[in-house]
Amino acid sequence: MVGLYLLAAAGLAFALQPFTYAAQIVLTKLYPVTQELQQVSDLFEKLKALPPWTPYVLIGLIPAVCEELAFRGFILSGLRHSGNKWRAILVSSLFFAVTHQILQQSLLAFGFGVVLGYLCVQTGSLWPGVVFHAIHNSLGWACGVHSKRLEHMLDEHQTLSGFALLLGMIAAGLILAWFGRLQYRRTDEEVLRETIEHEAVGSVSGSLFSLFSFRCLVSFCNVLRTWYSVLCASLC
Repeated sequence: MVGLYLLAAAGLAFALQPFTYAAQIVLTKLYPVTQELQQVSDLFEKLKALPPWTPYVLIGLIPAVCEELAFRGFILSGLRHSGNKWRAILVSSLFFAVTHQILQQSLLAFGFGVVLGYLCVQTGSLWPGVVFHAIHNSLGWACGVHSKRLEHMLDEHQTLSGFALLLGMIAAGLILAWFGRLQYRRTDEEVLRETIEHEAVGSVSGSLFSLFSFRCLVSFCNVLRTWYSVLCASLC
């Protein structure tokens, strides 16, 4: 089953890549290149001078393992003891975004942090997130290396690029829906919180049902009294 999780996580990374590339273009236009981003660009040029496989290890694999251990392995798992899985995912994603420091990266990092946290919770494992993270970073590097060729291709085939974006979003939605159907392991605090909420809802529902039943009984008695009065009047 773990192998299927890894395969689905890899497919999700590829499916979201058109959206990632489009989002990066939009963010760059909205927020012009800053000094920090220029420093990243300079580092990018230095990495291009290294052997071709080296950036995929330095940018793709190593950060994926380290960041997943830190943010999903420690922070997310600790926050889940608050009893709310989505609060834990969002807060850990916020920490994940802040550590990227550069605004353009932080905005995307928050969204992908939510996806990574969701994968971790639903599968009960860090490895699907590591696979997703590594492929996502590697694809980002590959797109950066071939950015001019990609921009030229997108300009010539705008309809095709739009179709790829739409198809990728549909595929990503289906994969996330599949992950959502998995029975994930809840923490003791989450089980307790769900039990309390269920009992509270049941209590409120019972009270509303009792009130509704009482009103129905009163209305029925009023109708009977009206019919009885009419019947007596007609007999007299």
